[in-house]
Amino acid sequence: MSNPFVFFGLVPSINIDRKALRQTFLTIQRSAHPDSLGVESVSETMASLANAHYETLLTDEGLVKAYLLAMGFKTVNQNVLPEDFLMEMLDLNDEITSARITTETSQLDFSPEQPAAVTNPIAALLLNGAEAGLEDVFQILKSQVPPDIDELLIWFQKHKYLSRLRKNFEGIGEI
Repeated sequence: MSNPFVFFGLVPSINIDRKALRQTFLTIQRSAHPDSLGVESVSETMASLANAHYETLLTDEGLVKAYLLAMGFKTVNQNVLPEDFLMEMLDLNDEITSARITTETSQLDFSPEQPAAVTNPIAALLLNGAEAGLEDVFQILKSQVPPDIDELLIWFQKHKYLSRLRKNFEGIGEI
């Protein structure tokens, strides 16, 4: 897949103008419409690329990954996370797993539809706190021009890790 910044004619940044991005996206979609080009395969490819790149740049995680790749990082998935963060996340994952097992085996009024935050308020507080702290860090990184690239990579990896924990916590998927 090509670089989303190049595709939309944007300078790589974690502070993109989302309105300008949307306008460019819509312009590409209009021009790629089969009625405009008359060539269906070209328009489908262009529209598909526009959709994929637009979706990538709309999420913080996708935007940061695209930025890191545009800045020449080839190993955005190679672990650079601090050991203390990993230990905290292992403890949090244990808390989530333990609460799920306890709740599922309990004869109390367990309902699979019951929100995870209700069945495990401690894990909910810990996870919400970690996510809020990470959001604060992202805002600081966004205020830097250019952002500290090494810290941005750590933020990206922490965000991915917390996203997986959130899915596990909500029962959407396993780690």
